[in-house]
Amino acid sequence: AERIMSMKRILKYAAIYLACCAAIGAGVYVSIIFYAQKTFYLDKKQWHPAEPEAQHIDPGRLTKVLDYVDTRLPTARSLLLLRNGKTVVEKYYWLGGPKQTDYLHSLNLPLLQVLIGIAIDHQLIQGPEQPLSAFFQKQLTSLPDDAASMTLNRLLRAQAPLIWGAGDPGYWDLFYAADRIQASMRVIYRQQKKTQPAINFAAAYLLSQVIEQVSGQSVFDFAYRYLFQPLGITTYAADDEDLTLDPMVGFQIKALDLAKIGYLLAQEGHWEGRQIVSKEWVRWLFYNVPYAEFDDTPGGSWVKITIRGQESLIVRGEGGQYIVLIPALDVVVVTTSTSRFALPQDNGHDRLLQLIVEAVLETSETAGIAAKPDLKSETVPGPYTDTLAPNFVFSTSVPQDILDFFHQFAQDIF
Repeated sequence: AERIMSMKRILKYAAIYLACCAAIGAGVYVSIIFYAQKTFYLDKKQWHPAEPEAQHIDPGRLTKVLDYVDTRLPTARSLLLLRNGKTVVEKYYWLGGPKQTDYLHSLNLPLLQVLIGIAIDHQLIQGPEQPLSAFFQKQLTSLPDDAASMTLNRLLRAQAPLIWGAGDPGYWDLFYAADRIQASMRVIYRQQKKTQPAINFAAAYLLSQVIEQVSGQSVFDFAYRYLFQPLGITTYAADDEDLTLDPMVGFQIKALDLAKIGYLLAQEGHWEGRQIVSKEWVRWLFYNVPYAEFDDTPGGSWVKITIRGQESLIVRGEGGQYIVLIPALDVVVVTTSTSRFALPQDNGHDRLLQLIVEAVLETSETAGIAAKPDLKSETVPGPYTDTLAPNFVFSTSVPQDILDFFHQFAQDIF
């Protein structure tokens, strides 16, 4: 009897032990399924990996860049930094990950600009000056007579603030319109009088419809065949049935995919021994790109800005998505965000890009930058003394970056 009781006790403890192991295993499995791309993702660069030193990037300054994202950009999902065609940084945050896709929102337009260039290369479209009446004659009849002069160039150069205001036609008005083309044409025509955020979505949708008309296939199939597949982007492969295929919604791709498209443009359409889109088209795309201050950067199409003395090309999408090209330094930067709405323009990305440029520039050059008088002393309060600022911060001298943080925090709450 004692042996039987002892055996039962052993079996009981063994069952408890196995149950605990199973519970732990299940917990680990669930964690991997839901959080692997964030928590368990090791710093493994997927495409042409390189160490910072090999690409002449200061590791100490680069650490400041990564710390800044960790501590000051809570909505960040990813940060990718390419230099000389090598991946120096590929980091993911919050629910981001190497396999996580993001809707491009207003960044659909730069991708469609490339696709239009490819269609022109294949002689499916005459060029950017081709009138919209060649594609949307029926919808133009309901607009004033001067609408007939609108060309593809109007769509390709569309830019607008990303913050939606009162009186703006909403995205959902376009999405649920009985005739999306006509609704989008009305928005584009009104651009002459008032710039609205809906312009970015209307222009991207109309460009997608142009591609579908001239190619006889969906814009997603066209993009996969002529752009994504040559770049090794598998997001819209034929067997991927999990993605939304609605031209009004636009593309949904991975952060690395976005970085590859940025690098393609930085290389004037050339990719690993093959010309994906003509050099002439990329040069036209960046010709006469308007200059803008970072805190006044519209969304949709490309603008030029200066970052620490370096002329840069930047395109900004709704929700905190950025592609940045710094030609003189052979640098491409991509960031994506968790935001489901447009971030305020002063959202910390300007400081992030400054830190990146400082990390790339030679030490001797950055020393000169640090000595410039426009940088505030650590013990001198900055210019943020408006009513939005938390006044208690100014009761004592604090570092400028702390003042900047509280100013931004107050603006966000406001």
